[in-house]
Amino acid sequence: MRLLAPIVASALVALLVPGAAAADPFPGRRGASGILDVPDAETIGRGGGLVGGELRLDKLSGVTAEAGPLPLSIVTGLSQRLDVGFFMREWGYPGDPRPSPLLMGAALKLQLFAPELFRPGLALELTSDRFNWKGNGGAQLTSSTGQLGPVRLAAFVGVDGHGPRPYSTALTAGLGATVAIVPRLDTALEAVKTADGPIVGAALRYRLTPRAGVSLGVSWLPDQSGVRVSLGFGAVAVSPAPKPTRVPVAEAPVEEAPAAEEAPAGPLLVEDRPHFRLKIHLSDPSALGEPRHLQHAPYAPPALSAAPPRLPGPTKAAAPSADDVLEAQVKDQETQAEARLKRLRASDEALGDRDAAAQAEARRLEAQA
Repeated sequence: MRLLAPIVASALVALLVPGAAAADPFPGRRGASGILDVPDAETIGRGGGLVGGELRLDKLSGVTAEAGPLPLSIVTGLSQRLDVGFFMREWGYPGDPRPSPLLMGAALKLQLFAPELFRPGLALELTSDRFNWKGNGGAQLTSSTGQLGPVRLAAFVGVDGHGPRPYSTALTAGLGATVAIVPRLDTALEAVKTADGPIVGAALRYRLTPRAGVSLGVSWLPDQSGVRVSLGFGAVAVSPAPKPTRVPVAEAPVEEAPAAEEAPAGPLLVEDRPHFRLKIHLSDPSALGEPRHLQHAPYAPPALSAAPPRLPGPTKAAAPSADDVLEAQVKDQETQAEARLKRLRASDEALGDRDAAAQAEARRLEAQA
């Protein structure tokens, strides 16, 4: 019962500490994310942490039933693709002694690629089980799918070294599945073949919150005629750090230089002398006071297009003819010539007066001399 206090404390911390929701708050029993004793190809993310434990009741043939607060499994993420975990138990796995001491183990999982849609993920896992009592080690290649509707699958195949030194090796394999019943309730199933015998198990799991849940499970070890009934919990103890997202940088559009417009080729002139070819349309001078003619005016019925009668108004002066304009120009030039003649005459008279005054001044000076 001394181990019950830290387990309960871990569960309370996981329930009370806020954090992001995890896809599955139940870790595997062997120090890695998975389905019961079957590891999967998922990782919990850098800095994340999962904790899971069980209150068990063991019954073996011919042995008094025993109860206890183990197994306990703790998993943490070293990076986005690398997890490390630690687990403890008292019996419950093929090859465990009976009566059983406290057995400890560890696991290291490297995700090769994550599951995506219908493509399963793949991971490599190294385990060290019962390292404090006749320890053995193993290596497994694990695979799992994403959530395919209500079903999720996980499987592994590997090699386990066991027994007294020198270790003998044996092939291990397992298959696990979860089947959703209602949004928060699912069932977990497993069948595992180990180096020391098979194990078959099932659990009914209910999520209290997105970060924590409880389970009721049963495991059967045929070679040892043993059955375990457990009441467990799983929780997200530490939320993983958010995955870095790469923001695409929008490239500045390259503006293409506009193509030089080619000058339209004009008509080729082959004449000896150039001619003035510009046509200027002039209106009739006799119709300068009349309204302009609209060639493309919108059509209107005759009844609507009839202009209202004009009121008599002041008559406009007739436009001067070309002769009148020329005559006015000649008169203006004559007037300007007469004005210039008057100015010349005035200048001539002024010069004569100066000449007379100069001569008079010269005579006066001679007389004084």
